[in-house]
Amino acid sequence: TNENGKPQTVWSAGDKITIHNGEQCFEFETDAAEGSASAEFSYTGDDFSAENGVIAVYPSGEYTADLAAKTVNVTVPEVQTAVAGSYDPAAAVAVAYSADDHLRFKNATALRRTSGVSFSRVSTTRLSVAIPLL
Repeated sequence: TNENGKPQTVWSAGDKITIHNGEQCFEFETDAAEGSASAEFSYTGDDFSAENGVIAVYPSGEYTADLAAKTVNVTVPEVQTAVAGSYDPAAAVAVAYSADDHLRFKNATALRRTSGVSFSRVSTTRLSVAIPLL
């Protein structure tokens, strides 16, 4: 939660995102301090190019993307594991499009907070969607 009482995504060391450059996916990782509101991500290879823009997805995984249409196809996990006071990070899909080196992620799924309910797993139907990045 940020200073305005609104939910806020925070980053920690080891968090990974996938960046798709229109040709293939690349995995980037951060070494941000626990609970950072922003983070720098790095890629260890030397074959990455972002000259035509990029689409980024959290959490890291294999995704298909269409840079021209600014869409990405993601699959929300069929089964999610409840985390006390939080959510299953594998189901909290966030996406971003950028023509430069700055990414502004937007939630692609809705999160629901429940209280007084005891459960350890939530099952949904597998969902694969094309998310427009405007």
